[in-house]
Amino acid sequence: MVKVTLITGASSGFGEEFAKLFAKKGHNLVITARSEGKLLALKKKLEEEYSVKVYVCPMDLAEKGAAHRIFDYTKNENLCVDILINNAVNRCGCRSWDLTMDDFDE
Repeated sequence: MVKVTLITGASSGFGEEFAKLFAKKGHNLVITARSEGKLLALKKKLEEEYSVKVYVCPMDLAEKGAAHRIFDYTKNENLCVDILINNAVNRCGCRSWDLTMDDFDE
């Protein structure tokens, strides 16, 4: 069975490289980031080069409820995510380990 890998922050940098790596290994992908145009270009490239299925879910994970919307997207597409690469950037200007659970609700 083909594995499904969800990669946040996939439009560039490490996220894009993770997408290439997992596509090369034959994984179908769910890629998410704020830039829909970059995600669509990456989808085309990966599907053509590696013959995998790539699902694009443009999303700003800093928005409240974004993680739930990504979950709903995968559910609506009947996808069972095997691997999560949580590569989205922390844009609060602070160290991640200094955040509290209340910070995530803002």
